[in-house]
Amino acid sequence: MREFKTLSKTDPEFLAYLRGTFSSSLRALPVKSLNVSTPGETVTFEIVPVKDIQRPGALKLWAQVFRLRNFIYVLFPLYLILTKNIFDEVEFDPILAILSGFGALFVTLGAFLLNDYYDHMKGVDRIHPESGSQAIQKGWVTAGATKSWAVVYLGFGLLLGLPSIWVFPELLPMVSVPAFVAFLAWISPRLGLKYKRFAEIVVFLLFGPLLTVGYQTAIGAGFDIEALWIGILTGWHFVFLVQLKNFESVMVNSQAGFENTMSYLGFERGRRALEVIWFAFIALMAGYQWVYHSKDWFLGFVILPVIFSLGFLISLRRLKSPVGSRIREVMRMGRVGALLTLILWTLQTLFYWLVIETLA
Repeated sequence: MREFKTLSKTDPEFLAYLRGTFSSSLRALPVKSLNVSTPGETVTFEIVPVKDIQRPGALKLWAQVFRLRNFIYVLFPLYLILTKNIFDEVEFDPILAILSGFGALFVTLGAFLLNDYYDHMKGVDRIHPESGSQAIQKGWVTAGATKSWAVVYLGFGLLLGLPSIWVFPELLPMVSVPAFVAFLAWISPRLGLKYKRFAEIVVFLLFGPLLTVGYQTAIGAGFDIEALWIGILTGWHFVFLVQLKNFESVMVNSQAGFENTMSYLGFERGRRALEVIWFAFIALMAGYQWVYHSKDWFLGFVILPVIFSLGFLISLRRLKSPVGSRIREVMRMGRVGALLTLILWTLQTLFYWLVIETLA
């Protein structure tokens, strides 16, 4: 027999049920959340024994809990910085490169876990069935455990970054401090920056210039404009993906009172914003190719990304409603076009590796 329990935000047990700390043998699965992020919020929980929770295999479980597929947004910029320095024969410290790389990964892992915790507590992941990892909402892990893991990984990541700060103290004021401030502003439930308009500026900085310039400096390669340009491209690319997700949920976010940029713009203006963001990325990429590579690469990175995203752009123009399965299909097409562009960029670096190997 299924057991349900409805609690209001003022109930003393409310937070314990949300965090999963009310019992070691039971899980409280949120099945209905009303008036989220308001004093009148109520949540109906299904109380399920831990032994009855249906979990996937260990590999799929932890890949989803840790959202490993999102690591590309950190690994790819770091890969680009390393290959750039190798191609340009710029000296850097390989030990610091390894430590700083793993440090960035652990900090990102901690950030994703902390993000899932706060999104669960605030209600975002409870009203969006496809938001976050959904591991907490399905009872695979508890919110309390997720927060604890986040603190551990964040601390470990920061420790791995200390050697670079010790060797290159100029890194601290130039990159670490603004990155830390931006990270706190994004994660903090009190500031709640990620739920406000134009919060994607922080996403752009954290996964763009602060990441690439910080890594370039941390490995002892010094500052250069190309590292900054790479960061602008990777950060802008990630902003596009974030806005695709926000546009797909524009109706639900508006109804729930989560006023990010897309919910502020609305359906019609949001469509135009997606087009502008994507074409701006292509223009920035074309400029980068013109300055640092060749006219052939310039033409390739103008023509091919447009071809990759042509179906998305046409379907976006024809989209009539922010609800239904059609909007999910169009956003999927946008993500595919963005992924193909990253694959093209990867193939370019592999071409250079092949040239180097041939000349060796």
